[in-house]
Amino acid sequence: MKRRKPLLNRTPLRGTPKPVRPAKQTTCTPRPRPIARSAVALPMATPMPKVKPWRSRAYRMLVAGDPCEHCGIVGYSQAAHDDTDKGMGTKTGDETCHALCGPHPGLAGMLVEGCHEIIGRRLDREPRRAQQAFYAQRTRARHRARCAELGIDLPPEAPGVE
Repeated sequence: MKRRKPLLNRTPLRGTPKPVRPAKQTTCTPRPRPIARSAVALPMATPMPKVKPWRSRAYRMLVAGDPCEHCGIVGYSQAAHDDTDKGMGTKTGDETCHALCGPHPGLAGMLVEGCHEIIGRRLDREPRRAQQAFYAQRTRARHRARCAELGIDLPPEAPGVE
């Protein structure tokens, strides 16, 4: 709709200001309340301190250059970490990383999800953890001499490994 006259900036008429009323004054006296007690003695939870995980970018890059531990394909590997000793807000250290392939082109040229996805999400917990521990131990054993040559810090032994 077209306006024939432009809008004018006019201030509205100002009325008289309302008087400010004083705030109501009240007093509060807290009542004593009974202390809640449990009928059964419960053990207290003790907080666990977070342990800083071992990190080494050079070691992760060295591991990512290996062929896939699961299928043996070369050139598509990622440094995969296992999921043991994880909790909310914590990460696993690099001492448990091993090479698993990521998504890559398959034989027909179609994109294939890699072993990292298959092992990480599709295997049950116990077989997955056993397989990841085996791969991590084999990776550490293979890279001990190479880490010493390159001057990379050696990964500590993973927890629970003899």
